[in-house]
Amino acid sequence: MKNIFDHLICILSFLIVLSCSQDTIEPISNDENSSNEEQIDETNNEEIEEEEEEEEVSENEEEETSENEIEINGTVWSLFNKEVFSVEPTNNGLALDLEQNAIWYHSAQGGLLYQTITGDFTFIAAVNVRRKSNQMLAPNCEVCLGGLMARNPNDTNSENYVHVVAGNTPETVNDGMDEVGVEHKSTTNGNSSYEAIPESSSNHELRMVRSGSTFSLYSRDINASDWNLVITYERPDLPNTLQVGFNIYTAISSSSSTADLRVICENISLEMN
Repeated sequence: MKNIFDHLICILSFLIVLSCSQDTIEPISNDENSSNEEQIDETNNEEIEEEEEEEEVSENEEEETSENEIEINGTVWSLFNKEVFSVEPTNNGLALDLEQNAIWYHSAQGGLLYQTITGDFTFIAAVNVRRKSNQMLAPNCEVCLGGLMARNPNDTNSENYVHVVAGNTPETVNDGMDEVGVEHKSTTNGNSSYEAIPESSSNHELRMVRSGSTFSLYSRDINASDWNLVITYERPDLPNTLQVGFNIYTAISSSSSTADLRVICENISLEMN
């Protein structure tokens, strides 16, 4: 009997302890549940807002990149001074149209459609310089040119580049009009030196070859077999990586009407040596 009595006392004591422990546990109120849910919602909203901001920044970066690039016939080109010119594809290449008067001379900057090239290269294109209003006619504007350029992309305060271009050159004839032909130019720390070579046409095949610090510039008539060496420039100051592409410019003042100029570049070849 004593064992049974002791056993009953133990059971009764356990029940008393269990009852007391339940009394000390306070149920979570509806207000607390609501507060916790609000905190979770706020955290989720903050995470969503951060993700949306990151997506917006990414989209803006993509838009900015796409505004400065254009894909033509499967090749992506970048635009420098994109306000100066527009570009569109042709059957065998592309065409640059002057939209604002600007010039490549000393530290002044015209338009440039380019690819970033590292190391030695050979760049060839048939360049036809015409009037935008009538592509059957050569340009009649003052110093209206376009062609091949290799430019240092790192210089912001001064220009460093070489180019060979065709069109209406700075060379004048007896009637005082600019003469069509080819021009080569080298600009070092914002100081340009150039030579205009009169020819019978504003249309030429142009070639630029880089070998280390040596830049060899060539021209020939369209469909001719032999290249004519225009000039060789030694430019050890130019870096290994350059902007290589097509430029367009005029000597007409920016305050005057926009020059009637289109530069058509076809049969393009840009290869690493």
